[in-house]
Amino acid sequence: MQNLNHGPPSPLQSSVIKRAKSLDNTRDSNEMTDNNLSQIIKDTFSTPIFIEQLYNSLVNSDVFFKAIETVVISTCKQQQEQINGLTVELDRPKSEEKVSSHLNDLEQYGKRKDLLIYGIPMKKDEN
Repeated sequence: MQNLNHGPPSPLQSSVIKRAKSLDNTRDSNEMTDNNLSQIIKDTFSTPIFIEQLYNSLVNSDVFFKAIETVVISTCKQQQEQINGLTVELDRPKSEEKVSSHLNDLEQYGKRKDLLIYGIPMKKDEN
């Protein structure tokens, strides 16, 4: 059996309902405040005066230039290391190709004195 209470809410129920409505209003108010704050920040950061002040601060900042310099030097070192590694890889096959080519040339001249005769059977232990 269900207990259906159609009378006025008790003081405890009344207080819970008021608190819930208050929380809903607070949440809506916070969302509006966040949206307004967000819009104010966007508007402030996009003004020419703010951009000019930020530019001047960066241009006159030694810390900013040191940070940029550090990043550029680090990147250049990494690139130079990569270039050196690739250069070594490229030089290695060239020296191997030169040796192989030179060996082929020498073999060609060494075979010049050989006389090959076809059609005559070769005997075992024959020089």
